[in-house]
Amino acid sequence: MSTKLKKSADGRLFVVHECPHCGANLRNKAEDIGQPSRCKTCSASITVPGQDLYQAYLNTLEPAPEPRSSPSLNLGLADDESVDTSPARPPRLVTQSKPRPQSSRIVTLDDERDAAESYDRYAPASDDYLKLTAVPGETVMMRFGPATAAVVGLQVLVGLGILLWVLILVGVVLTGRDDFRDRPGTAMGGTFIMAVYGFCILVLPWLIALLKVWHRSYVITNRRILSKSGLASLNAHEVSTGAVSGMSVKQSFLGRLFGFGTVHVFADGTNLRIFWVDHPVAIAAAVRSAVEASKG
Repeated sequence: MSTKLKKSADGRLFVVHECPHCGANLRNKAEDIGQPSRCKTCSASITVPGQDLYQAYLNTLEPAPEPRSSPSLNLGLADDESVDTSPARPPRLVTQSKPRPQSSRIVTLDDERDAAESYDRYAPASDDYLKLTAVPGETVMMRFGPATAAVVGLQVLVGLGILLWVLILVGVVLTGRDDFRDRPGTAMGGTFIMAVYGFCILVLPWLIALLKVWHRSYVITNRRILSKSGLASLNAHEVSTGAVSGMSVKQSFLGRLFGFGTVHVFADGTNLRIFWVDHPVAIAAAVRSAVEASKG
């Protein structure tokens, strides 16, 4: 991804660039261009690029120089006489100006990330479905995925399950050392069966839950709200913004503590769950903005 300058809904200017070390997509304020910073993914030291782009942007804001007036010509007139040499302009028709359509409000999730710009790591998971089902005039207002706390929590549970599974295997091997020496075939078969059952009980459920959450993405456009999931399969659920009749936001104690929750969107007797997402109140506001945009 090349270095670009982007402006948020409230007029702030940002530079979007890649980390030269790990290739992660980064975003910094325009005031930080040329200053040292750190990558949020690999924590490597970088210098925020974009000085040439920012200087070119500043040049476009400079006012154009006023045209110099040409020297007056002596036409043999008196000092108090003047000649109007400007071409005659046609009479200006007075027309009633049409009111400009007001754009829908864009929800800002935090100071460094605007909801109008999608998360790049969730784009490939939903673009294929959007391209096949898009309608003319449809624009993406927000694209997001599961909450960071939910993904990290499931990763921790998977890691603890793997650690416990390995400790049990080591304990079985150390306890049955005589069996491995006297009856190696029976001992190996029993250990293999125990390893499979232990993995299915201790690791597999959390691993499946992590993969399901990891491969879930949501998209809000001016026409619909889309939920897409599935590893090898495709599970897509969407509701039209024009049919939305209500919403509800739910946050547990841990959700209030770590900033995630679930948004329920009600439309035509169906219920679209946007669960385990960061900033659920801001996402509910984005859904409301999409509903207002569809009515306009």
